[in-house]
Amino acid sequence: MFLAIINDSYVEVKAELARQQEGEGIFDWIRKKLTRRSSETEKIATYNDYKINLMMAGYNENDINAAFDKLNIKYTDRVNDNALLEVGNEIREQTNRKKMIDEEYRSLAVLTRRIDMMDQAIFSVVDKMSKVLDQLNRIEQGRVLAKEHENRLRAEAIMMESFRRGELGDISDGEGDENRPEK
Repeated sequence: MFLAIINDSYVEVKAELARQQEGEGIFDWIRKKLTRRSSETEKIATYNDYKINLMMAGYNENDINAAFDKLNIKYTDRVNDNALLEVGNEIREQTNRKKMIDEEYRSLAVLTRRIDMMDQAIFSVVDKMSKVLDQLNRIEQGRVLAKEHENRLRAEAIMMESFRRGELGDISDGEGDENRPEK
């Protein structure tokens, strides 16, 4: 059980490291585009150009469209640098929210799995304890029956010995020591 918990923790840390952003982020891409903008003759100026470049940078089209819609930038509008930064911030916030939701879901799934494992372990222990208690009850019942049988045999032996000595009358006639001759 301990090794399973350690293994799960290791897998979580490894998955978290894999989920971290690899490569350049949106701000790195924007900064690079803005610094190269002065040296390039062709400038990115429209919604569509930014959208294509953001998609090539690995961002989801739905996130890009939502960010532009939120900032009221239309398909035909020319986009200035400030709007580009706002779009970048919005896209980053959306992706961070999605990552947080995914991480929370994963952690919830891991915790649920651990709880299920603990439930199974507890039920297994309770089941084994129940079986042991049943077996102990059967053993105790067998001992009680054996002791009762032993006591019954001793009582019969004592009565038989008393009967042989003549200390007891005939058991079947119901008469006791009243008619017995004295020795």
